[in-house]
Amino acid sequence: MGSSSSSPRKISVNREDVGIITISENVVHRLHGGGESGGASTTSQSSGPKSSGNMQFESPRRTDTNIAELVGHSDLLSMRQAHEAEIRKLERSWKARIQQLEKLNDQLNAAASQKLDAQLSALEAKHNLAAQGAGGRRCDPICPEQEQKVIDCLQNNKSQPLRCSEVVKEYQECVQKARSAVLQKRHG
Repeated sequence: MGSSSSSPRKISVNREDVGIITISENVVHRLHGGGESGGASTTSQSSGPKSSGNMQFESPRRTDTNIAELVGHSDLLSMRQAHEAEIRKLERSWKARIQQLEKLNDQLNAAASQKLDAQLSALEAKHNLAAQGAGGRRCDPICPEQEQKVIDCLQNNKSQPLRCSEVVKEYQECVQKARSAVLQKRHG
């Protein structure tokens, strides 16, 4: 409407990379707080086709600056630091929990071991009393000679234990005679 001309506007279009926005140096300058650069254009007239009016389209000059780096870089860094701090806190918490569980496990193992030892001692005492017999004395081994003959025969004939059948029969007869003698004394 007036006789004064306005400075040309630049539009950058980037269709090559998905997720990355390429911007001109003027936009970078404005984002850093520099404001507009007095209408001075950094592109030459031959850099792109002109359209009618004052708008000029140009091929974008690539600046390898990502929007995330320009705006909110410190926010991303602080978010990452916060997440790392939370992870360290959770790691300390889980390590402490594992230590508590290991202590509890050690205590339970010690208690179970003590209980097992007590039961084993009681069983041994009961077994010793049963082995002593009615007169308060220990029983003598029954047929020790025949028992030793069976052991020797089985050791000598490991691959053919049936060769010891006669020795085993003698031992069984000896044990049966001793058993009969004990029963006759009790009922006698």
